[in-house]
Amino acid sequence: MVNDPLMTVAETALQRTGGSGLGGGVGMVTGETEDVVPDAEAGTYVLELTCAGTGTIKATLKMGSVSSVKTVRCSEQPARVTITITSKRAATLKVLMSRDPKAPQVAVADKLWMK
Repeated sequence: MVNDPLMTVAETALQRTGGSGLGGGVGMVTGETEDVVPDAEAGTYVLELTCAGTGTIKATLKMGSVSSVKTVRCSEQPARVTITITSKRAATLKVLMSRDPKAPQVAVADKLWMK
């Protein structure tokens, strides 16, 4: 398997550490992606991500009616971005990322956990 160099840049910038995460990974975002954690417990959830390349992506962390959206600038030296939400009820937890398909390639590294 050949990794795009942007994937390595994104993952290195995230400085992934050990711990009990609910999800995450590294990959190319070519349009829209959705990761789902069904029946997530009520609580506070944190998504950390970096985006390597040029342009922007829209990152959304959503649980039931609670959501937070950030536009993340992609860079050759990406910065870590954190999105946090708190839900008082159990619900499906979703991580959504979207990029304009006409924009340049970007790679995202992310990690999701419960605080």
